[in-house]
Amino acid sequence: MATIVSGMAESRLIAAMRRSRHPVRMQLALFFLAALLVYAVTADYDDVQSEDVVATVLPAWHLVVHHSIDLAPYEDISVWIVDVDGRVISNRWPGTILVALASYGITAPLYAWSGRFVIWPASLAAAVITAAAATATFRLLWVMFGRRFGLIAATVVSFGTGVWTVAAEALW
Repeated sequence: MATIVSGMAESRLIAAMRRSRHPVRMQLALFFLAALLVYAVTADYDDVQSEDVVATVLPAWHLVVHHSIDLAPYEDISVWIVDVDGRVISNRWPGTILVALASYGITAPLYAWSGRFVIWPASLAAAVITAAAATATFRLLWVMFGRRFGLIAATVVSFGTGVWTVAAEALW
């Protein structure tokens, strides 16, 4: 039974994506922009953040600014920056560090000359990535259950859970 339901949902998803036209894209773009606006305005751009966040974005910033992955100068800044076999590294997730690396690489001309650690590129990346995930949730729920349900459910998930207060605030 679960296979039949799963197959029906998958075929509905594929069929709906084939029918996708401009009005659908416009509604998705509006949802994305609304989520991005709320997330970007309320993100934490302060350089003093959780040790988790610092340990996630510091390796990306250091690689862009100092062209090195050696975090020895920052070993005491977070409990998540550790010495492993004589190399000081962050033990945070590589995928999140890669997102941070992209955001730091794009924005480097705005701060790299100072050599000062900044967190705002990662916070902005968190807002963008989270808004994109919220929009994908909206689209998926729309296809599976209809536009109205998709909009309501995605709005609740996007603004009534930790998606907004945690994921969109900083790059964890």
